[in-house]
Amino acid sequence: MKTFYIFIIHVLTFSPGICQMRYAKIIDFDNRPQGAEEIIKYKDNYFIHQTGICIDEDGNLLEACSGLLLMDGKANILDSILVRRFSTGVESMVMDSAHNQIYFVGEEYFKDDYPNAFMVNLININALTLADSYMLHDGGLEKRKYFQLVSTLFNQKLMVGGSTNELNNQSTEGLIFIIDQNKIDTFLTINYAAGNTVWSSFVDINNQLTLSILVRENALNEKAHIVKYDQNLNLVWHWISEPTRSTQSTQMCELANGNIVIALADKTFNNAVKLVCIREDKSIAWEFKFWDHNTKTARDVYSLKKLKNGDFIGTGTYGNTNINMSTRILRVPYIFRITADGKLLWEKAFYRDRRVLDFCEGSLHDVEETENGDIMAVGNLRNYLEYDPIVMQGRSDPDIFIVRMDANGCIDDKCEMLTKVFPDTLSSAINTSHFFEEAMIYPNPSNGHIELLNNEAVSRLYFYTAQGVLAKEVATPDQDLFLTDLPSGMYIIHLQLKSGKIIKQKIIIH
Repeated sequence: MKTFYIFIIHVLTFSPGICQMRYAKIIDFDNRPQGAEEIIKYKDNYFIHQTGICIDEDGNLLEACSGLLLMDGKANILDSILVRRFSTGVESMVMDSAHNQIYFVGEEYFKDDYPNAFMVNLININALTLADSYMLHDGGLEKRKYFQLVSTLFNQKLMVGGSTNELNNQSTEGLIFIIDQNKIDTFLTINYAAGNTVWSSFVDINNQLTLSILVRENALNEKAHIVKYDQNLNLVWHWISEPTRSTQSTQMCELANGNIVIALADKTFNNAVKLVCIREDKSIAWEFKFWDHNTKTARDVYSLKKLKNGDFIGTGTYGNTNINMSTRILRVPYIFRITADGKLLWEKAFYRDRRVLDFCEGSLHDVEETENGDIMAVGNLRNYLEYDPIVMQGRSDPDIFIVRMDANGCIDDKCEMLTKVFPDTLSSAINTSHFFEEAMIYPNPSNGHIELLNNEAVSRLYFYTAQGVLAKEVATPDQDLFLTDLPSGMYIIHLQLKSGKIIKQKIIIH
């Protein structure tokens, strides 16, 4: 019996005075925990990097999984792929349009052990299928655990970075790999003090690899380092912050003039988040502090991204710690826009309810600017389940949260700073490719003769190569199929059901 993952989209309705292209939507996969980490524009559509918890073979909600969603500008899901036993970082989706692929980077997930390598999955863009995967490590599999956090294209090669440390050792090294044609070109360890974690990356206007690193000098002292490497990985620039705290990851972006904006925790100011703008000569151009003593509001910053006009957008969480419990809101999805000279233009936060809990109620993680100047942001927003049959108790259920607003941060006529989310309109479930399916083809691998286990439900078969090229099409297939005309190799079969659903399955032919 086949099991399909059902997409349920709650559409948040607003005043008709605003263009229908602006919205807030919640996407829920059958009441399973999930969220969105990244968004990348691709032609007229968008790829979303989603993370979540899946059901393992024993029926337990314990297995990490990550996937990609392809959606249009209205947040309609067009296609999807999920990688099970796979955990991802904050920068895990790298578009390589020149080779028609997406690098999907993270770690292989083990319930009972730490990951001992980075993992790279190659996703074919056109077919949205897994073409290949491989592991990255420095050879010390039995000694080290790896945590991937960043990835980007650098000098037409893939850069993967994060942290690594020996088992039962508190000392942490930063680590980056440079991958050329799916093989390790070089790797570099970063070890300025006892603890080194690579948190953010980009390639600057001079084609230099730029990394932010949170360095723990000792138990009481942490600093942010920004380093730049040339194409030969020679260190060419190095900036060190004042003492900060790991309560804020060191996210950053580059402005049009080459200045760098980085988010830091202000250790001298109640650990509130501040933005620091650094010139090329390492002097400080400006600082912006978020903490408000009067309203007792604070923010966390999870991403920074430059816009076409020179402004930049930040995402993260917003919290109101006012003692008045009727107005208190813990951390909820948050977005803001600031000019290149450090002036706040607007900020917006979204909440689902005001239940006071000791954990985050939601967040925004990444943004993308549309052709018309709109802003699309993705993250998560929590729902509260009175009872979940999987864990047999009440729990918080994070769902994917997508918001599209105009350049002024508005999705309705009121354009309030704090917007309550009302998921009161339920759309129909969307037919899309499956996340979990039992096998329909046997045997696999095959010598060219396969059996279609339920051919009555299938109207057409498409055989794609690992590169996404259509190699064979079969209409109204029989139960027994002979594929001797196909060369040996791996193929992705699209089974088009008579119901309209598409099932994807990988097969190897010898």
